[in-house]
Amino acid sequence: MIIESIELGLIFGLLITGTWLTSKIIKFDDLSIEGSFSIGGAICAKLLSIDCCPILALFSSMGAGIIAGCLTGILHNKLKINNLLSGILTVNILFSLSLVIATSNIALLNTRTIFDLFESIPIANKIIPLGLITIICFSAVKKLLSTEIGLCIQSIGENKNLLSMIGKKKIFFETIALAISNGLAALAGALFVQLTGFFSIWANVGIIVSTLAGMKISQLFTNKMNISILAGGIIFQIIISLTFEFNVMPELQKLISALLVIILTIILKNKEKNVKA
Repeated sequence: MIIESIELGLIFGLLITGTWLTSKIIKFDDLSIEGSFSIGGAICAKLLSIDCCPILALFSSMGAGIIAGCLTGILHNKLKINNLLSGILTVNILFSLSLVIATSNIALLNTRTIFDLFESIPIANKIIPLGLITIICFSAVKKLLSTEIGLCIQSIGENKNLLSMIGKKKIFFETIALAISNGLAALAGALFVQLTGFFSIWANVGIIVSTLAGMKISQLFTNKMNISILAGGIIFQIIISLTFEFNVMPELQKLISALLVIILTIILKNKEKNVKA
């Protein structure tokens, strides 16, 4: 149970990193990551089913997520559609494309995955590649935020008018953040498919709520973007695994995730009040 929770938690670490970038850094509540997770999984499953290189499948999936993030940015900034509706429209587009690409489900039997490269390692043959990918992506995002581009991205959440005052375009940097976030979500979807050995369109429904739960757990440790993001994803997966251990009906999993988000939100608000007091 613990090993499986760590594996899924590392994948959710990518989702939480992307969500943190949009929700906390640029203050953009982006729902499109659910669709990006789906399209990433669909593309990866389709490519693996025709014996494509699993690493190429990951990059292809991530590229699709980056395009999806750009689409959300264009809908919001060019067509002046609010951020929530922009995300919802993108999700619907991506879900339809996922069905076209991979139908409602694909079982991947005897297909190559990135984990085959580590099959000689008895226990951690899946944790090691997942950990490497997640930490590299997380570190890259952290590094980006310390650059000039990253500082411009951060300024969007602090003061949206600041960029125009210094002659820079908000749409450009906001779209970069959305592209990175959705690229990570699509990569997570592709890794999920390679880990579990199947793609199901219905497994992607509500993934945003699970991601928020993991992000809220990480906020219990700190409000800063650090390694606690990865811990939040793992702890969330352990909680879900415990529900199976206690024979809780699988149908209630989404309900449990939603209730967890509500409870954690209340805890964090009380914590914030106590700090201000």
